[in-house]
Amino acid sequence: MPRHWRSAHFAREADLVRLHLQPIHSLEMLAASYGREAFHRTEPIHQRHAGIVGLTARSAAEVGYAARWLELSGELGATSWLDLVAVAEARSTPES
Repeated sequence: MPRHWRSAHFAREADLVRLHLQPIHSLEMLAASYGREAFHRTEPIHQRHAGIVGLTARSAAEVGYAARWLELSGELGATSWLDLVAVAEARSTPES
């Protein structure tokens, strides 16, 4: 997991995005909102990194949208970003 995803600043931003997205109650509306958000990106899509580098370079806004998607699809309960990071890291740590 990228180090910057563990920072308090990143967590505040991701949680703030998720909070702003709470009024959205369908995946279709969330996708439409993300489409409008992505339209305002300054980096052209052809300049984005592919693969794991691209995934780990995601902004707090993109991660917030992804977390809200998981909430709406029933894959994730409402929890803070840092709690999600802790769970993900615990799952990726091999048991002794």
